[in-house]
Amino acid sequence: MQERLFTTKPIFLGVEESLKHPVVPCGLKTDAERARHVRKRVREMLNSRGEWELMPAPTEKPLRDIVIMLRPTEQPAVGGATALPPTLQFRPVLSEPGALEKVGTGTLTVLAEHEGLPIYGRKMTVAELLNADRVLLGKWVRRLTRWEGRQTHRSVWNERIVPLLEQKLANQKTPVVRFETHDHKISALVSLADLTMRVPVDSYGVAIWRPIERDVLPADCARCSLVPVCRQLSTATGVAMLWRRLGLVDAAGVPTTRGRIVSFFSQGYGLAIAAALEDATYPLDELIYDLANLDAGFRFCGEENRWAGCVPMACHQIYGLQSIPGYLENGVPPRP
Repeated sequence: MQERLFTTKPIFLGVEESLKHPVVPCGLKTDAERARHVRKRVREMLNSRGEWELMPAPTEKPLRDIVIMLRPTEQPAVGGATALPPTLQFRPVLSEPGALEKVGTGTLTVLAEHEGLPIYGRKMTVAELLNADRVLLGKWVRRLTRWEGRQTHRSVWNERIVPLLEQKLANQKTPVVRFETHDHKISALVSLADLTMRVPVDSYGVAIWRPIERDVLPADCARCSLVPVCRQLSTATGVAMLWRRLGLVDAAGVPTTRGRIVSFFSQGYGLAIAAALEDATYPLDELIYDLANLDAGFRFCGEENRWAGCVPMACHQIYGLQSIPGYLENGVPPRP
């Protein structure tokens, strides 16, 4: 019927290609839905067992439990694909300075070594030695420990302030590993292992920082032969998809009760009438009066807002505030 309409510009419903191939793995019924679906990319990550799986949402994990997957050297394989080594290697995230740039405060420094790898922490200046007996406390140390006085005796520093400072830093999940004195400055070296970071956790419970990723087609598109065809389709919303959005047809394209009512009227009247009929709280006498004056415009609204009547309110409840050229303007048909 649409091909025989007396119009110079053809009218596309947006189901022309879908009708040629109705049975597809995705089950989508309109061209625009298929075009948008095939353009989506699914992110996958390489898990700790060397398997590809969907990228999970990041989870807060302590740094001590996070590992880094060593990037494998990709080697060409049969068919132009790439082969991964049979065994994957990992190292702790605490051995990677780039991963710890925004974790903790102080200067990044090496605390120890583990299996030949450096383990990083933070180094913070806590006090200065004035002489053999006097210690000048850092401002942030006095604020953290609530210690009164800028200077103190060396014995007081060792016996009272150091244990208090260790306790406060441990409460902040940065326990002191050791104190170092260099050039009359006392520094605290703290561990970052208890601090947390948001990283993906694979299906085996392994938290991986920046895992190897890839973008693939959706699973249903990967086993469909119509991918080249769907890629050529337009993503613009077609008429059939608009009818679905407005509830005029169901997922199979069968007209709904609302769609049958709308089909009896021209322009946007049917959308307004269908919305009013679906409102169970709409009094019948008021509905009859409003429908009689549906095209009256501002002539019968008096001093009231024309768009605040019962019909516009029913339209907003059904269609929201969406605007569709030829159908709705802010949720209300253009004419009523």
